[in-house]
Amino acid sequence: MARGNVLETLIPASTSVPTEAPFVIELSIPEDGQRQLDVPICSGGRDRLVGIVSVKPIGANGFSRGDAVVVTGRLSKEKLLDVTVAVAGRTARVEIMNPLSNSATSPAELAMLREKQRFNESMLRNGGRPEASVVKAYSQAAAKAGEHELAADLLVALERITPGSDHATNICFHYSMAGRDRASHEWAAIAHRRRPTALTAHNLACGERDTAEKERLLREAIDRDPGYTASATMLAKMIENRNPTEAKQLRERIVADLEPEIHSTNTDLKELRRLRDAAVRTGRTAVAERAEVEINRREREVATRDAVFREENLAQGRESGRLLGPES
Repeated sequence: MARGNVLETLIPASTSVPTEAPFVIELSIPEDGQRQLDVPICSGGRDRLVGIVSVKPIGANGFSRGDAVVVTGRLSKEKLLDVTVAVAGRTARVEIMNPLSNSATSPAELAMLREKQRFNESMLRNGGRPEASVVKAYSQAAAKAGEHELAADLLVALERITPGSDHATNICFHYSMAGRDRASHEWAAIAHRRRPTALTAHNLACGERDTAEKERLLREAIDRDPGYTASATMLAKMIENRNPTEAKQLRERIVADLEPEIHSTNTDLKELRRLRDAAVRTGRTAVAERAEVEINRREREVATRDAVFREENLAQGRESGRLLGPES
């Protein structure tokens, strides 16, 4: 894919497998000073992103406008797509398994595969003991791709290889997202025992089946941090039939605490959603509408930030549309 959402054909759809010779196309750097070149590889359409090749320039001044970007691709009999990108003395290569399959790879999954590769390389470099920073990055990428059990397992391993580190709260969260409720509750208890906070009390309450103990833990969380809106929201819902007055007071406190912080970078999406819901329940329609606008803005921002590649990092497409390969 090139700038302007333009697809450039590297290997035509009718090509036999394996390819007899590599196919080659030439793109170009569109402007001076480009700090990175990304060449996204798609299979059949823009929504079928299967890989990406990234190249950084040698010098600090970036690439120069007009630098030739030579992209070479071939398919093996095992349906392995091998793509090489060469530009301004730098070369990068990626191998993609079965790009012709019907399942598309999402940007988050692609980012996770990148971190998995870094993890495997770190294992090889260090005799089977990966670097802590690589394990953490792989866990974070797995979480973004929705692989929460893998994210949790990696953090458990990280605690083993870095004695004294504490990832119990994140492990609790990821096991919960993976449906591993028992493991999640066990790690919630570990986190609360190690360093009790409003967050650890809240997490322990989430997995508690005894109603009285759940309420006690939620109140403990609020006692530790009166502005802890997650516990206030849960407690309000829990007691609203038994004590509607206190439930309303809790929701009014949520609105009072979060309304002035609607546009603050310290207010995350979950808090904005709690504000919106509390405002609706307490009749603060204008506040709920403002929160909804900010929620929509933040969601668009997150989608842009988490993109695997950016438009400004892409190459310029071919002016003539001339296919240079197969290579002789």
